[in-house]
Amino acid sequence: MIRSKSGSQIFIDHELDGVKIKTTTITLTRDLTLGSDLVYRDTLQLNKPAGNLVSTIRNSISKDNSSQNDFEVPQINSLINVKFSNLDYEEYFVYENYNIPILRIGTNDVFATKGQASFFTQEIPCLDDLRNIKNNTDILFSCLDVTNLGKTKLSFDIQQFRADSLKFPELWDNTSVLYVTLEDGNQVISKLIKSQKEGTWEHHEMILPDNYVGKLKFNFYNNLGPDGFGLSQEIFDFDAILMDNVKIEKSTGIETVDLENDLQIYPNPTSDFINITCRSNQTFDCKFFTSDGKLLKNISGVANASKIDVSEFQSGIYFIKVIDQNISVSMLHFVKK
Repeated sequence: MIRSKSGSQIFIDHELDGVKIKTTTITLTRDLTLGSDLVYRDTLQLNKPAGNLVSTIRNSISKDNSSQNDFEVPQINSLINVKFSNLDYEEYFVYENYNIPILRIGTNDVFATKGQASFFTQEIPCLDDLRNIKNNTDILFSCLDVTNLGKTKLSFDIQQFRADSLKFPELWDNTSVLYVTLEDGNQVISKLIKSQKEGTWEHHEMILPDNYVGKLKFNFYNNLGPDGFGLSQEIFDFDAILMDNVKIEKSTGIETVDLENDLQIYPNPTSDFINITCRSNQTFDCKFFTSDGKLLKNISGVANASKIDVSEFQSGIYFIKVIDQNISVSMLHFVKK
């Protein structure tokens, strides 16, 4: 549990050869705490090749606007079950940390991110889906090729904690957010997780497109606000996301597929129109926003595979909020040329 009195922190840096990720350096710091007091610390450093799902990934994954296709993907020939213990996750993912360390708790380790929660002294904009997210806390990413596996799905377990949920109830949805994306160069399939009951493990699934080849990214956001992030040793005062049991497994074809994984948008980028398709053949409502949150267009009762005119939009990135018949909300984005 996140309230445990003992834990360890892992910092991972990338060693780059040009734009290639060559090896991963791991520094394991194990802390023993009593309440908020640090009473013992030891460290261990490991150097090893990046995992078997990571190959020739450009440094542009989150830092410039290079082509989404500009990476190589090793093929996966067996199903995957990643338990985040004994550093096993490093065999499968590259971890990119911008602001804060991850935290490993107790003997049953999970992948976890944390952020200090003490800076909520200023009013911050309401987080309406992803429009006001400015900085990632952490990114965990990999490359996937499941063309040999038939119908597959991605599944994982998530637990969220919000240290200031009582003091700042209006920030409940803002301070612990996970945004999962599958990108193959032609489309982006996404899942937004931000409103779980605190301290409870919940299981999530995303059906992979047939013969999927592309990137998998877990984007973690903790303690969103204007003052950045802290590195406090106090393990009781932070918002956190815990993740475990990441699996790529066979899909039976009878799972209940949420709308967010059921939608596709094309062409993307586009110069004049887009099509939005829904495999469950639902009708839905669409709201179009600029990247800074301005509502541009609201369309109700959109039929499956409808063509939507966006020719009046200026060049740039736009977000679409899709609401289905069950009031389930999904976010898509497209580029207007």
